[in-house]
Amino acid sequence: MRPMSVWAGVACGVVLAVAGGFAVEGVTNDADAKSGVSVTSGQLETNQRISQAAVRRSNRALNYLAPIRTPASDAADTGRTGVKPLSAIPGAGGGWTSGQIADGAVTSSKLAPAVRAQVEAPPGPTADGRQVPNMNDIACDTDVTVGDLTVQVARTSRIWVHGHGTMRKNNSSATAFSLRLRLRDAANTQTLATSIPALDSTTFPGDTDNRFQLTTGGVLQAGDDPETSALVFEAPPGTYVLQLVARAGEGATCTPGQLPDFGFNQYGAMSYMLIATG
Repeated sequence: MRPMSVWAGVACGVVLAVAGGFAVEGVTNDADAKSGVSVTSGQLETNQRISQAAVRRSNRALNYLAPIRTPASDAADTGRTGVKPLSAIPGAGGGWTSGQIADGAVTSSKLAPAVRAQVEAPPGPTADGRQVPNMNDIACDTDVTVGDLTVQVARTSRIWVHGHGTMRKNNSSATAFSLRLRLRDAANTQTLATSIPALDSTTFPGDTDNRFQLTTGGVLQAGDDPETSALVFEAPPGTYVLQLVARAGEGATCTPGQLPDFGFNQYGAMSYMLIATG
């Protein structure tokens, strides 16, 4: 009985194949009769593969446009109406808008040389300054902050500074007077850099000066000790406090009522300029 079942299956398959062939042929013959165009099953399969490839390419294109697609833009144009004329599309021909280009998407290597030179060129110096008012009766033999400025550094920079003012002996026992600028951290807990101080004194025989005009400046040196600072300080981005520091004394022990003064006619001043290096 088993051989008979096998042959029965083969026979059924042949009958179905022949019937299928008649069905396809009947359909194509019917199409031929109505349109006068001959279409084979192979041509239909080829057209189907072309359509599938077109859909895949369209899907890839949509994926590539994902950075600028939004749910609103997809809902506004489903593509069912075909390709629209440019005159019907707002902004057509205007190029990408800045909102459609992500930050960091265009690097300097993609720019024309002339444009790249402008983009990569360091910005111009940033500067600020202020008048420093008089301060009477300052302590002797200690650093006294007579003025300050907040410094905002956006790019790694060297800092050029300038400060000047007048110190007055004012019947004190102080014999030496100095003025310098120092840079402190934002919390004002640590000195990071200093200028070379300006110094004057009455230690020379016959010197009876009572007023000492002092000017200090230059590029700030790293560290807190102006006598040992040697390396130029480069400030990383951040917030700093620049201080104008006066000192009177050199070992003097001044008494109340006989203390030196800083300033004369409000002529003190301090300023800085950032020179970007990074």
